[in-house]
Amino acid sequence: MEPLQIVNYKKNQYYYEHYDWGSSGTMNENQRWHTVLIYLNDVPKEFGGGTSFPKLQLSIQPIKNAALYFRNLDKDGKGHPDTLHAGNPLETSEIQKYAINSWILQKDDKNWDIPS
Repeated sequence: MEPLQIVNYKKNQYYYEHYDWGSSGTMNENQRWHTVLIYLNDVPKEFGGGTSFPKLQLSIQPIKNAALYFRNLDKDGKGHPDTLHAGNPLETSEIQKYAINSWILQKDDKNWDIPS
């Protein structure tokens, strides 16, 4: 597991569309096999700041103490294209967004028995 990363977004801040599985898109020792994003506060939908998955046409709004989990690699260890995601811009200065990112790495060539 990588060290936990605490993130804070203020008005107009965002994180661009990206994959967590790295540039090669294949299983290796440094791949982020799983992503867990823990929201530390509520962000009302009208304020923006959700986590979007454009290929799935899905946006998740932050809810305090809720966790968002997704598997970055498919069962064969290849980057899953549907995991493209972004942190949407926060559209107000009335609130900030706080979250914790956690990434679980693949350390060997075994396919962990965690459901996708």
